[in-house]
Amino acid sequence: MSYTEQAVKASVEPRDEGGAAHKIRINKLTAALVQKLSEIKDLKSIVETTVSEMRQALNADCCQILLANPLDPNSALIFESYASQGLPV
Repeated sequence: MSYTEQAVKASVEPRDEGGAAHKIRINKLTAALVQKLSEIKDLKSIVETTVSEMRQALNADCCQILLANPLDPNSALIFESYASQGLPV
């Protein structure tokens, strides 16, 4: 399992007794996201769509995806989505 897969798995592990329902919700989210992303051809659009869809699906105020460059530890791309327009608080 890759580092990214481990991080995603850790971030969606159930934290309460509704574990089965939580896993079903995440599986539905993943399936819907894969279907939506199948039409997009460039990486930037895929990540922008993913961060927005994840925020909406999780009913979060904000969501962030960080793409680190393994060849340059000082370089990373950050994609963010906020529930309302404007700058983060």
